[in-house]
Amino acid sequence: TDDLAQQQDLADALRAQLPLFGQCGFDIRRRRGVGLHQQLADASSQADILDRFLDLTQVFAQDMAVYVIKSDGLALWKSSGKTAFPKIISRETTDPESYFRLISVRGRTVAAVCAVPPFQAESVDCLAGILERSIETFGLRLRAPLPRA
Repeated sequence: TDDLAQQQDLADALRAQLPLFGQCGFDIRRRRGVGLHQQLADASSQADILDRFLDLTQVFAQDMAVYVIKSDGLALWKSSGKTAFPKIISRETTDPESYFRLISVRGRTVAAVCAVPPFQAESVDCLAGILERSIETFGLRLRAPLPRA
């Protein structure tokens, strides 16, 4: 019933990630030695997922920021590189030359990522998609009941 539905949701979320791994996973593994998905899957919290994402994306964007949803909008959580990112951001306030993507889970915005040039847009976009699915999968894992021994 509910447990079975949650396990099915988790399985569906994992299956949905497979095409993304084929598109950009090879390049990531070749450059970093370990697939991004596995490193994010091993994370123990959502903050750990975001930290790992920032670390792994430095190959494709040296100046990157992660924003999380707060009561006053998307607030800067953490950044890498030398750029001073704004404390609050939206698509409308982002420089058109920058990369900006909302991270949504089940139709709700939970975060955003922003990179300033130079960056590899296709790779950053692919990684942001994996981040989005990793956060969703992590949430499903938290809700799924532990198997009985």
